[in-house]
Amino acid sequence: MIRNSIKRVILKQLKDLKKNIKCHIIEACDGIECITALYIATTKQIKIDAVISDETMAYMNGSYSSKVLESLMNQDKFAKTPMFVSSALINIELKEIFSSIVVKIYSKPLDNSSVIDLLQHCKLI
Repeated sequence: MIRNSIKRVILKQLKDLKKNIKCHIIEACDGIECITALYIATTKQIKIDAVISDETMAYMNGSYSSKVLESLMNQDKFAKTPMFVSSALINIELKEIFSSIVVKIYSKPLDNSSVIDLLQHCKLI
């Protein structure tokens, strides 16, 4: 699950790295679409390996959607899925506004080393 603008950065970095990584990316433009996509994937028994989100979104930001997702995961509605966030608001206290499902917060714009680290966390490389 990934936001469209982040997807473009990751795909460009993969092309620059010349990595042939096979993965299927489901796009969601907002936290609400992300939750809906996870619901649809769950009902169709499709495994989602990770959620990659941006903090800044129009209707439901990354921190709030992480809390909603954590609640649903704790109720066993969705499988436990790690979440990664990209944000321009990097500081020490930022981790406190996210739920415990957020594994790592990356600063924007994503650079080559951040994309590699993210892909390693997702076990894609």
